[in-house]
Amino acid sequence: MQRHNFHNSDDEDWIKFYLQYGANYSIKVYDVSSDCDPDIDLYDENKVTDGIYYAKIYPSKESEYKAGTPNNYKVFLSISEGPALPGVVYGKVIPAVKGVVKSNGMGEALIDPVTGWYVIPHLAGSFSLWVEATGYDYRTYIKIGEAQIIRHDIRLQMK
Repeated sequence: MQRHNFHNSDDEDWIKFYLQYGANYSIKVYDVSSDCDPDIDLYDENKVTDGIYYAKIYPSKESEYKAGTPNNYKVFLSISEGPALPGVVYGKVIPAVKGVVKSNGMGEALIDPVTGWYVIPHLAGSFSLWVEATGYDYRTYIKIGEAQIIRHDIRLQMK
């Protein structure tokens, strides 16, 4: 919540905020002085879905701005619900091999052939995780919560 006011009929206030794709937001202007009728224009910085946005709030051309009156108002940005935040499954593949760790949900991650590390972002839920590497076999079942980080080391067995 922010408090603002218009000092004259050409005054405008700018508010900067971050929005995430998939969420439902509302910008509310309330506790408005009786002589104040604000308009709101929304702008994004880079024409992307996630990122910095700006709201320009200014007196409506139809409002009867009166010099010397407070013309106060408050602005509130709220989110009603948003997208699920992905979790992360990461770990070491032992032995380190050239290959790919895959899931039936979010995709795949290359295994670093020197260190054996892999990282896969994943939406909340249950999924299969397996390794595709010549001469090796591995498959398991993983359950991950929203924004949860799970270390899952993989010990490969020869076929």
